[in-house]
Amino acid sequence: MSFFVMEARRQDGACYPPNSLYNIVAGVQRYLRNVPQFADVAFFQKSSPFSRLRKALDCRMKELTSAGIRVSVKRADPISPDDECALWNSGVMNISTSKGLSYAVFFYNSKTFGLRGNAEHKNLDASQFTVVWVSV
Repeated sequence: MSFFVMEARRQDGACYPPNSLYNIVAGVQRYLRNVPQFADVAFFQKSSPFSRLRKALDCRMKELTSAGIRVSVKRADPISPDDECALWNSGVMNISTSKGLSYAVFFYNSKTFGLRGNAEHKNLDASQFTVVWVSV
């Protein structure tokens, strides 16, 4: 595994960013833990026999960081109030169809709760909400 960490490359031959390399090793560990005879594999614990792997990973991550190799963070532009109005005016979000209502709920959940990905929406549960009736 130590040699793999030092030599791993993407398909185009470029080096993996440090975080990706760490995630690959963590993924191998997760895979091995699903195999009964390797269920107790712990690459990242200091008391485990994988100190050579940890040192190689640490060294390689430092090399890559000092070489300026890192993942560029892709950020989406925020939706402006004009864009939101355009979504309502175009009918993408509406309350007359189930699809339009679903889009509106998805949009407002993201906007209100700061949800980023689809999994965060799937993990929402009705028990996490409190319905309050306010009489005006």
